[in-house]
Amino acid sequence: MTRFTSLCTALALSFVPSAACAQVSIQQVSKAVDTAGNSVIAYLPDLQNMPLAQGLKQAAQRNLPVTILTERKAHMIQGSYLLSVALSNAQTPPRPLKYAFVNLDSPAIIVIDRVNVYYGSGLITGVGPIRKGSASFAQQSLKTLEGLSAQTKNVPARVLVEERFGLSRVPAKQ
Repeated sequence: MTRFTSLCTALALSFVPSAACAQVSIQQVSKAVDTAGNSVIAYLPDLQNMPLAQGLKQAAQRNLPVTILTERKAHMIQGSYLLSVALSNAQTPPRPLKYAFVNLDSPAIIVIDRVNVYYGSGLITGVGPIRKGSASFAQQSLKTLEGLSAQTKNVPARVLVEERFGLSRVPAKQ
């Protein structure tokens, strides 16, 4: 638990605005996700932006490793696309999409292809500030997010659907 807390603190402390961080549009971030060729890892406390959600789903459908770290009940938020993204992993064989729960006191952040990092409230809704961080910030963020991902379990899409729609599991017939 100490390692998890220190990772969360490191991520939260690393979000100090810098003059070197350029402001970008949600369209630029969506395009970066669409053209990603290595991986996508993100902390999204919510996702109300359909183009970004579509980009994440399509990345997983291209068999690109996608990791979504989010709050425990984020898939329950009205208008959230997180459940839709998680359903990309409901196919057989499953896509390389990990959906896991973490509690962070930090803005939304996404690391694309291990070198490009974007963060800010605009990632959630498509409205608001989004900044592109430096290469060193991308590496620091990647290390933190990968550490959090390694400490959490993947949540199957089935569980999210059951929770979202109040379904209960029926025992299998024997």
